[in-house]
Amino acid sequence: LVNANTNSQTSGITSAVNNNTNSVVASASSSVVALVNANTSSVVTVASTSIASVVNTNTNSATAGITSAVNVNTNNVVLSASSSLAAAVAAGTASVNVNTNNVVATASSSLFATLPSAIWSYTSRTLSSFGTLAADVWSNSVRTLTSISLWNVSASDFGSVVAGSNYLATLSTTLNDSLTDSSVIPTVTIYDPSRNVVVNNVPMTRTSAGSYSYSYTTAGNAQAGTWETVFSATVEPGKTLSDNDYWTVVTAPAQVIINNISDTTVPEVAANITITNEGLTGYEYQYEWCVVSDINNRCGGGDDVFHGLAAKYINAGEDFNTTLTATVPNNGNYYFKLIAYFGTESSGASRSFTATGGATGNTGGGNTGSNSGGGGGGGGGGGSSSSTNTNPVVGAACVGADFNHDKIVNSVDFSILLAFWKTKPPFVNSCVDINRDKAVNSVDFSILLSQWGTKGRVF
Repeated sequence: LVNANTNSQTSGITSAVNNNTNSVVASASSSVVALVNANTSSVVTVASTSIASVVNTNTNSATAGITSAVNVNTNNVVLSASSSLAAAVAAGTASVNVNTNNVVATASSSLFATLPSAIWSYTSRTLSSFGTLAADVWSNSVRTLTSISLWNVSASDFGSVVAGSNYLATLSTTLNDSLTDSSVIPTVTIYDPSRNVVVNNVPMTRTSAGSYSYSYTTAGNAQAGTWETVFSATVEPGKTLSDNDYWTVVTAPAQVIINNISDTTVPEVAANITITNEGLTGYEYQYEWCVVSDINNRCGGGDDVFHGLAAKYINAGEDFNTTLTATVPNNGNYYFKLIAYFGTESSGASRSFTATGGATGNTGGGNTGSNSGGGGGGGGGGGSSSSTNTNPVVGAACVGADFNHDKIVNSVDFSILLAFWKTKPPFVNSCVDINRDKAVNSVDFSILLSQWGTKGRVF
């Protein structure tokens, strides 16, 4: 009953509601829509147009007025302020520059003038017033003047050796002037004249504290010329010192003989001599001869009765035989001397004779002098020129680096220079000391190179 009545009633309600709602809503909707649309459109349109027009008009005019006012006022004010400011700054800067320059200049001058005197006359500052520095340095018991490690190495100066003989080198290492062992045994490296390494970094032999030696036997065919030994000693970790020794290998010892005095007649005497190359290779020998009145007077030195110099290349095993002349102004007893040089070594011979004014041959003592030969002996003194002989080699004055007076500076002169390299004066051939500083070294070598290929010129 309930369901039936409810369904029936519900169906009626739905129909009634739907019918009434549709008509009322539609009507109301149309009325409301029409009314809203009509009112809204007209009002919004009018209002919108009115507002836009008013706003746009007022805004544009107001904005234009503001922009114009701001621009005009801003430009005027800024320009005026800028000009004023610029003028004030410029004027102020000029004033500052002028005043500053004057004041600084005055202050600088005043400071420069008074500073030294103020420092010098200041009496309050003393050495000991600088903290405790002076006292600390003076009283320090650990640091002393001798506590610094001052190492030194010194090598021997050997001189020369004949090829096939021994070269001996010694080296000493000192710490503050006391012989002290090097941290590492020193080594030697030996170069031949062509700068080939013959001995490479070989340890020396310790002979005593701080003393070392090394012996090297040269080959029989060793290259002639100046060799160099370089020593290297690491005396303490991180400290390596070096030294060197230049020495000469001679391959052509000479035999020298004065065969006889072939002419004793004043003013020009003559002697027949022979120089033999006893070495294994050919060699350019420098030789000198002189006449002296005292057997102990060595050739050279400017006090000879006569002195001459010459050079001759002699092949291995060959003899060079010639007659040497000398000017002797007065009758009397004399000695004819001949010396041939090979490297820093020399061989010599001497013979006594009596010069006479008319007789020929030997008189008053004859050929009773002595001959000496072989590869020994020290050389003669410096090679002065006092000869009047017409031979251009004999007694010729030094002409720069033309040591053998053949009017050309070449390898022969270079060989002569090497023969006397770093030797001590007096020099047998005094011309090798080109700059006359009593040493034959790189300065003379440089002069020789500058005159290479020329006739030589007086330095």
